[in-house]
Amino acid sequence: MKLKLLVRKTHKWLSLVVAAQLFLWTLSGLIFSLLPMDRVHGDHLVHPGGTPGFAPGFVPYPLERLVSDLGRRAPGSNAAPYSEIRLRVLLGQPIYEVTAADGGSRLFDASSGRPLELGRARIIEIAKGDFSGDGSIVAVELLEKSAPIEFRGKLPVWKVAFDNPEKSHLYISPHTGKVLARRSEIWRLYDFFWMLHIMDYEERESFNHPLLITSAALGLLTSLSGVALLFVAFPRRRAKHSR
Repeated sequence: MKLKLLVRKTHKWLSLVVAAQLFLWTLSGLIFSLLPMDRVHGDHLVHPGGTPGFAPGFVPYPLERLVSDLGRRAPGSNAAPYSEIRLRVLLGQPIYEVTAADGGSRLFDASSGRPLELGRARIIEIAKGDFSGDGSIVAVELLEKSAPIEFRGKLPVWKVAFDNPEKSHLYISPHTGKVLARRSEIWRLYDFFWMLHIMDYEERESFNHPLLITSAALGLLTSLSGVALLFVAFPRRRAKHSR
């Protein structure tokens, strides 16, 4: 009887402590299973057009000359060397994308070898070419010091907001012109429950923090104490049936 009472009390108090979080884990898991991931990622709002090719007769700026130019443009001997040079098309224009060893990128006109800057007008063109949903652009902003919690990448980044029903935002790199993130109301709903699920209420990314580990351990103990309570109760039931 003492063992049964101890197990029952342990299970009761553990359940009271972790009940709210167990409910949130179950609810968030249900939400995750109900929301289609392609809509969460915004894939349904991406323009279906294929990757544009190079115009017939296009002759790229010689790569060896570009490499030589990069050496001359380097601000000093401590400048980060490039790690990759890619030839691609951006807004119908052939470009070289040069990636430095430190991860930074720059664009160059693939016809002339001149540096290519992505200003507001080009960013708007990129956003319009990527977005296929209803609605128009209502705000374009270069974020340099801080960004909303929905974007957790490196700054600076261009934020382009649309007035469609899902309140879509595109985050575009000012260095490469690539869309780094697509955010919408369905993504924000998913992210809110993701925050509750992993219990990271600030960065919404970490699984390895004490609050989550402690809660998970208490949840496991609650389950184990419930199983133990069943086994403790079995002998009494068998005794009743033997009379």
